[in-house]
Amino acid sequence: MTRNTYEDGKPFSTAALNAQKHAHRREGVVAGAGDELALSTGTGAFEVDVAAGTVALGGATVGVDAQTVDHVDSDATDRVDLVTVDDVGTAAVVAGTPATEQDADGNDLPKAPSIPTGEVAVGAVYVRAGSDEILAGDLYDGYKTVIADYALQNEAVAFDTADVSSGLVVPVGTDQYVVE
Repeated sequence: MTRNTYEDGKPFSTAALNAQKHAHRREGVVAGAGDELALSTGTGAFEVDVAAGTVALGGATVGVDAQTVDHVDSDATDRVDLVTVDDVGTAAVVAGTPATEQDADGNDLPKAPSIPTGEVAVGAVYVRAGSDEILAGDLYDGYKTVIADYALQNEAVAFDTADVSSGLVVPVGTDQYVVE
């Protein structure tokens, strides 16, 4: 069972939107002094290194040690895999489904998999069709939702709406506010 609700069929936006939704529940990567849980290419062709950091999940913060995850080899079409961390700090790969559709220019349209319940997405990997390795340009950390430590401690956070786009819905507790 997953807890994702956005299903737009786009390769990245579905999982990215769901990561943002989880941040409103105070679940995500906890901001700190560096590049928390950054992804980088590993020493093996399909390995990805995950930097150390902290995640907030299920009402607790969990320390995550630096570790390496293995991706399965590429397919005949492109796919998007997620890198996640669970409630004991273990990183894992959630393999996506190879693309079954193409756009008008013949480019594959893979869809990112759902974020599993009890895990936080820390990044994605675009696995190119027929590739024999993962390159730095294939790593995407836009799914990593960074939340400030003070947001974990306080029910409401004050912010200046001068820099926020009109129409943005801001959830605070169980209420929602629209910025005008």
